[in-house]
Amino acid sequence: MNRVLNIARVQLLTPVSSIALPWLILALSMAINLAIFALLRDEESATTGGLSTLYIFVFVAALMIVREHFPFSLGLSVTRRMFFAATAGRAVAEALVYGAVLLVLALIERATGGWGVQMTFFDLPYLQELGPVLRLLSYAGPLLLMSFLGIFIGTLTKRWGNTGMFTVTAAALIVLGGGSVLMTLQQWWGPFGTWILAQPVATLTIGYPVLLAALLAGGGYLVLRRTTP
Repeated sequence: MNRVLNIARVQLLTPVSSIALPWLILALSMAINLAIFALLRDEESATTGGLSTLYIFVFVAALMIVREHFPFSLGLSVTRRMFFAATAGRAVAEALVYGAVLLVLALIERATGGWGVQMTFFDLPYLQELGPVLRLLSYAGPLLLMSFLGIFIGTLTKRWGNTGMFTVTAAALIVLGGGSVLMTLQQWWGPFGTWILAQPVATLTIGYPVLLAALLAGGGYLVLRRTTP
């Protein structure tokens, strides 16, 4: 266990995976949006979408950790299992801590009337009816999904290089494109939208993201077991 924790600590030492950098980027995004809202002085609240920068950064950081730290870790006689356990554990802890911070910021945002300018940055409307625990997990669930998506793609690029990644991406686009065409021909988009709207918010923000993250984690580990530095 101590070895796994040490590996996770080492992963946090690189700039791309540091704790401060994603929040600095998010703060910059928020500052830009605050300036825009202050200039517009609109009395109606509006959601900015700037929070997505954090989720994108988490994805990129997870991908880069696998690409940069995997060869280094194996060079220190770290097993693939220990490396993956440390990487996955860091992703889970990161998602929960980040989710807690986002929840606190959302509560502050609501208490200040959208930072005084009616801006919705953290306090997402569709999460406002949930309790504190579910709200925290609703922030954390998609973060966990983005982390394991980054880990999965990182393992693909280490195992098969850019060619393998492009092949998997092309295959995914073909499957998704084919599915879209089929749903259009069969007129399934309406029922699908109805089904989505009927799902509880927690299912969409916690259940499905965590399920997909678990599948990506399993796939990533299977690929990593056969990957060479």
